[in-house]
Amino acid sequence: MHALACAWTSAAATAGICAHWRGGYAIIWEPAWPKERIALRDPSRKAVSFRNLTEYVQGNHLLHPSEIIAALERVSMKAQAQPFAGGNEAVIVAQR
Repeated sequence: MHALACAWTSAAATAGICAHWRGGYAIIWEPAWPKERIALRDPSRKAVSFRNLTEYVQGNHLLHPSEIIAALERVSMKAQAQPFAGGNEAVIVAQR
């Protein structure tokens, strides 16, 4: 198992790190950025809205789980997401 801390400054950078792994698993627990911004008006999404704002100030942004999966699949990892906390969080598990 490999650990990625602050993995998503860029999906491409993280996928590049994973590309060098010969095998094993990657487990990523991230806030689940919604596909539609209108969903951020839901009171349960208030925290993720502010979290993304702090990421934006640092030059980053939160990704929707499908974006993370796509980046991992580009480096030949099989990945799937399991949303929880009402869809506000997701765990992405990838395997090579």
